[in-house]
Amino acid sequence: MAAKYQIMSIPMQMFFAGGGKVDEILGAVPEQMIRAKVDEVLQRFPADERGGLKVVLSSWVEHNKQDSEKFRRWNEKAEDVKNDPAYNSILQAAKEMEEINKRLSQLLVEI
Repeated sequence: MAAKYQIMSIPMQMFFAGGGKVDEILGAVPEQMIRAKVDEVLQRFPADERGGLKVVLSSWVEHNKQDSEKFRRWNEKAEDVKNDPAYNSILQAAKEMEEINKRLSQLLVEI
């Protein structure tokens, strides 16, 4: 195991989720740091389905929010495409995605 995970010194603490290594602590650290790391890993990789859904939705909502902001900034600068029917369809779809993202954010709070 030490060779498989390239452990060169001890103490070494590894954290696994879904069959894969997700984090580690190398060296002697205070108990408080270990507890904080365990809490962080459990938050990122919850064991229950509801917790997993929260993680997935949170990530989805955040990425959509960032992409919407990028699109909005691009849209403010774009001039030569505004009369293009395809562009107008894309703009409408982007607005719909923003509404969906708002709804997903609300649902995330509910669960």
